[in-house]
Amino acid sequence: ITGTFNAVNALQVGAVTKATASSLATAITLQPGGTFELVLHNFTGSTATRRLHGCDGKNRGFEFDGTTLAPISTGMATDKPNHVRVQKNYLFFTFGGSLQNSGIGNPFDWTPLTGASEIGIGEDIQALVNLSGEALGIVGTRGTYQYLGASLSTFQLQIISPDVGGVGVQSLGSATLMVSDHGVVKLQAIEAYGNFAAGTVSRKVQPIVDALRAAGIVGSTVYRSRNQYRVYAADGTGIIVTPSAEKQGLNWVEVYYFSRLKYPMSINCVISGEDDTTYICDSEGMVYQADKGNSFDGAAIERYFQLSFNHSKSPTTLKSYFLALFEMTADGYSSIRVHPEFSYRSSRYAQHILQTAELTGEGGYWNVEDWNEFYFDAQMVSSPSISIRGNGENMAMVVYSNDAIDQGHKIDGIVIHYKPRRLKR
Repeated sequence: ITGTFNAVNALQVGAVTKATASSLATAITLQPGGTFELVLHNFTGSTATRRLHGCDGKNRGFEFDGTTLAPISTGMATDKPNHVRVQKNYLFFTFGGSLQNSGIGNPFDWTPLTGASEIGIGEDIQALVNLSGEALGIVGTRGTYQYLGASLSTFQLQIISPDVGGVGVQSLGSATLMVSDHGVVKLQAIEAYGNFAAGTVSRKVQPIVDALRAAGIVGSTVYRSRNQYRVYAADGTGIIVTPSAEKQGLNWVEVYYFSRLKYPMSINCVISGEDDTTYICDSEGMVYQADKGNSFDGAAIERYFQLSFNHSKSPTTLKSYFLALFEMTADGYSSIRVHPEFSYRSSRYAQHILQTAELTGEGGYWNVEDWNEFYFDAQMVSSPSISIRGNGENMAMVVYSNDAIDQGHKIDGIVIHYKPRRLKR
């Protein structure tokens, strides 16, 4: 049948009538107020059948091929799934504390005869995540679990941590990160195959994480190219977590760097794609693309950080400071303001006036670099310097900028020139 069904159309398969329409076709409408969660998967062997599967907590789950939205009926009395994931070629939906899966290879088939099943975890499910191996991670309000197996007869639920649940769940590399009552928690595979352990990585910045949770976490993203995990709160605040490895003695250890962000609007939801493109929507219905351009939709971006007070391996020796040499790069013109602070900002020592350092983008080689991608008169690595006139047993740097033209800069290091004087009395 081409066009809209009427009340007497026969629905046929292979010229055989299987059913007769009893009412006019009605357009699919979606109830507002949901937050979409989406996953791409191909349930067939064809290269042309990769589909988007999703849910929003306000409507039935669905499959979308780019043109047609096909609702999925699971048979639930209130058929409004909250979370979605694909594992071992099953489509999984959650309903409160219930985890349900479709028949294998068929997201529209929800009968036990084809492998569909249900299991409850006794608490509201906050997220589903694909863990390494054959495990589907289930994050609840209080605990974290893994669902193992490849079929209805082999599925089993195991506890990872009975007292660590969370929100803002994302996979970054081989680890899974989320925000719980304990802070930012990492789920990591351990030596025993298929098993995982949970550990908190944010103890040193716990007040910042607590403030983020109090503001109400609305979403999270990962930037794979930067190896970053970001969490966003409703008031526009957020944190950026960057895992790294450092050598301590003879061993390499994993460390986590934290920084904060603040958008000038309230945040309702965030979503990111495989290419790290991130979109943020606010409470007014506007949608923004993050990390694009050099301003907040025309408004200036404020940036600052403060380094730790450094005593240069001589904590009780007074020093005279003369020069700070910055090793940094910029995508274009950049201007930073620098304020040296001495002896933990003690009133015993005169503090410094603000200094300004300016630089352009990176230099390059003629006939080697791409045209319009380098600056003719710029160094390969910029090294602006500021004069310092101050004394103290240690010094910290505060670096600040606030404008709508800076396309981004990165400070790799600061070399300090100083002269030791005498022991502190």
